[in-house]
Amino acid sequence: MALRLSAKQLLSLHQYQYDGTHRNRNECALCAMAMLSNMAAKSSAIKDFHLPAATLGKFLDRIPMRYARVPAWVPRVGGATHPNAATKGLGTYIRKLIRDGFAFPWKAVLRTGQTPIDLEAALRAGNPSLIYGVGRTGIPHVVVPIERKRGGWLMLDPGYARSRNPIRWNDAQLAEWWKSYAFLYPRGTMVSLKRV
Repeated sequence: MALRLSAKQLLSLHQYQYDGTHRNRNECALCAMAMLSNMAAKSSAIKDFHLPAATLGKFLDRIPMRYARVPAWVPRVGGATHPNAATKGLGTYIRKLIRDGFAFPWKAVLRTGQTPIDLEAALRAGNPSLIYGVGRTGIPHVVVPIERKRGGWLMLDPGYARSRNPIRWNDAQLAEWWKSYAFLYPRGTMVSLKRV
């Protein structure tokens, strides 16, 4: 079951890591996690739900070092979020939402070794997903794929303002970007929200 949200609706959920609400500039995964949560809520017709990335970050930072997310207050590397931390952090936040009375029928799932075919299948199944990769600068980064189009992909990139999104990648650009980063995560790392 697809998300049934248009590209315009998905773009409206974009969050920008340099918008001034974050305590540091390493919040791409956090922005992507918030985007997934908002996509899932909108797809589930949950009214009055909007999760700013900064709110999610403050919630996760109250659980210091429980997951491999460096708390935002740590200089230079604060906010960096390992894929395990993204998965467990989303799971913890979903449990909080349920305790607070929201019907949030989603769970976070981490997969590695994924291919573009797996990514396309996740999107067609209606599972909002984020992927970990490495940019041209050699720095790890996280983006949110929203649609597979003929010959390429539409992505929401928290490293660019909404006005510069969605970005378009062809298959070769995705393959070049979606690779392992040292020992931290392998090629094809993807975190999805799956309906339960």
